[in-house]
Amino acid sequence: MLNGSNGNGNGAPPVTIVVEDDRMLNELICRTLRREGIECEGFLNGSDGLKKAEGEPGALMLLDYKLPDMTALEIIEAIEGRGLANPFMITTGFGDEELAVKLMKRGALDYLVKGPDFVRKLPQIVKNILKHIQVSKKLDAAELELKESEKRYRSLFEEMIDGFATHEMILDERGEPVDYIFLEVNTAYERLVGRKREELLGRRVTEVFPEIGNDRLNWIERYAKVAYGGGYQSFEDYSDTLGRWLSVHAYSTKRGTFASVLEDISQRKESEETIRRSLEEKEVLLKEIHHRVKNNLQIISSLINLESRKGHASGNGDVFKDILNRIRSISLIHENLYRSKDLGSIDINTYFSDLINNLTATYDVDPARLTITTDMEQISIDLDTLVPCGLILNEMISNTLKYAFPDGRKGEISFSLKVLKDDQIEMIYSDDGIGLPEGIDVSE
Repeated sequence: MLNGSNGNGNGAPPVTIVVEDDRMLNELICRTLRREGIECEGFLNGSDGLKKAEGEPGALMLLDYKLPDMTALEIIEAIEGRGLANPFMITTGFGDEELAVKLMKRGALDYLVKGPDFVRKLPQIVKNILKHIQVSKKLDAAELELKESEKRYRSLFEEMIDGFATHEMILDERGEPVDYIFLEVNTAYERLVGRKREELLGRRVTEVFPEIGNDRLNWIERYAKVAYGGGYQSFEDYSDTLGRWLSVHAYSTKRGTFASVLEDISQRKESEETIRRSLEEKEVLLKEIHHRVKNNLQIISSLINLESRKGHASGNGDVFKDILNRIRSISLIHENLYRSKDLGSIDINTYFSDLINNLTATYDVDPARLTITTDMEQISIDLDTLVPCGLILNEMISNTLKYAFPDGRKGEISFSLKVLKDDQIEMIYSDDGIGLPEGIDVSE
């Protein structure tokens, strides 16, 4: 629910303030972030978001660039004008590099376009930003402590789990960044890069690591953007120089200098790769299961088909045909799932179209005397829901084709399907056939 109260609790971090005027997207963002353990509160306009920010100092703000009452830039100016210290990131429905640069210079911690993977990517980006905020707070606290006690600062600096270093960029005669030197490093940084402190301090990175120019992480280029562009950057990639996966957080300390925090994430990446391979194997297995179920159902259909030849002689041919149609409706589901990229659901539009075509072919319907009109939303549903829906439609169409249009009578079948609230599906079926015989009470 939007605009609900949400206290911080005992020392808990402030809520993340989501300012997005699309109510459904706002609620989806909040639900997604909460599933990832990120407490948030949604607002539909800039004014309400600003009021919340005044009561939540330090809370991260996710700002939609264009809102009903103001733009994100106007909100940023209002934050600055009121002396608030709320960090923020920008989301927008369109990509504009010039706008992104402008907002990053104004202090935005990130800029994200609302593409197809927007909601899926957002939690990790927010986590990275919140981690950056926490790291920044720790570093700010460490700098204040340094003024009071060099010893206490050094202890905190050396006890950091992640590698920490400060650097100064070096420019060539044209003013282009070409190198950087090490100003300070902690013990964890020494361990991570495999060099002693005395091998690093005051030296250029290209001297210590000559091969760094070919590293896919593009250290110098990325760090230069931070040192001279201000703000903060975080990225994850494999370092060819160090031979491991790294999570890097870098921020500008003053123009031309920057600090970096390095975390070795190689073990995490190996685990992710193991999980990815396992999921791929399970997906192949599920496809094979659907394929085999479909084949088994086809075998059953063949056996029933053989028996139906005897049934025609005894007058039970229609019974066998009905059974065959029901089996085919289920088999068609597994066939579609086998071909589908998403094994958890199936495109209901494609399935029902195939089902209708199969039934009209089974009953040898003349297209010239029967019109079938469909109106189906483009949706996907799970297997447990699709099976009964398919069987219901199978029964209705079968009965219509058998009884509604006798003696070559022309007619029309109409079928519509749409999604209602609370994940309900509405199916409406009708035909203009001869109707039910007199004396039949369908309510019994």
